[in-house]
Amino acid sequence: MKRRSYLLKLIAAPLTVSFTGCAGQNHSSMSDSSVNEEMRIDEPPHEIKPPSDATGYDPKYLGTNMEIDSNIDFDLLTGIVPSQYGINTSEEDTDDAPDLSIEDTINNFFRIESVTNAEDFRATIDQGESDSQVIDDIDFGTDNIYIVRTGLHQESQEHRWVGGVLNDGHIQLHGYLFTPISTSKEYANEISFIRASNSVDVEYARASLTVAPSKRIHFNSMEGFISIKG
Repeated sequence: MKRRSYLLKLIAAPLTVSFTGCAGQNHSSMSDSSVNEEMRIDEPPHEIKPPSDATGYDPKYLGTNMEIDSNIDFDLLTGIVPSQYGINTSEEDTDDAPDLSIEDTINNFFRIESVTNAEDFRATIDQGESDSQVIDDIDFGTDNIYIVRTGLHQESQEHRWVGGVLNDGHIQLHGYLFTPISTSKEYANEISFIRASNSVDVEYARASLTVAPSKRIHFNSMEGFISIKG
């Protein structure tokens, strides 16, 4: 199966993951005002049937019945490798960057960032390791890039994005964690690079990610990192 997002693997060991760069910065032309999520966690609105055993196990079970009435077109960029943790390292402000130990952060941190110009985008990626053609094909005259990062997960888990909705001046992306059966002891920071048209003015972006049968997390690009215990 072709990966649709870049997985940064981290070995489960007694270490601390420190995020450097401008982690809390929103690299876009959006305003500096914050947007608070009134409902940070809720139950997914679609029916989810957790597998009872390995027989007939479907790794897409968290999103099998997810139906989104999308009104925007978007695609996931492949061949893009982030710089250290996919953060813009051209800035020096690290005040909002979390210092997270692996054992405390399984499925615990979430971030979406809106990138509206080539300079900021190139600052978030490893240009030497990324597909240069994919980079060159991005036209910030017509495209915005949304970078979604969550973690820490079992290394086999991946983002799956089902739909996008433009509503009240913001774009909302709906997705879930693709979850294969795994006994791996390695954990990962999952990153998606999502391209969408900027033909309509968007104040900010929001992601709604189903991470468990009874848990959906909402986070937006005006917040920087958010961290959830448990």
